[in-house]
Amino acid sequence: MFPFKSKATKVIKLGSKVRDIYTGLTGIAVGRTEYLYGCSRIIVEPTELKDGKVIDAHYFDEQRIEVLEENPAQVSKDSRPSATIPGGPQKDPSGKRAGE
Repeated sequence: MFPFKSKATKVIKLGSKVRDIYTGLTGIAVGRTEYLYGCSRIIVEPTELKDGKVIDAHYFDEQRIEVLEENPAQVSKDSRPSATIPGGPQKDPSGKRAGE
């Protein structure tokens, strides 16, 4: 039997410290992707360095991830979208909007 969790388990909160149960890689859950047929993967960014260099983030099936510390991500006010700066096409330096 595989040590997979059932789909009824809680969703891993981004910002939590996690560990992959097969490789032992630990880090922070920084992203989640969900696919058409139900597969959810968690992006784990290691918090340690290897030979003084940053280790690349890795994607793991959510069932493989064990939560070590639940620490939901805190979003700073500076990174939140502002009503005064809407998304969508922006003006270019000439002052025209895209497509004009």
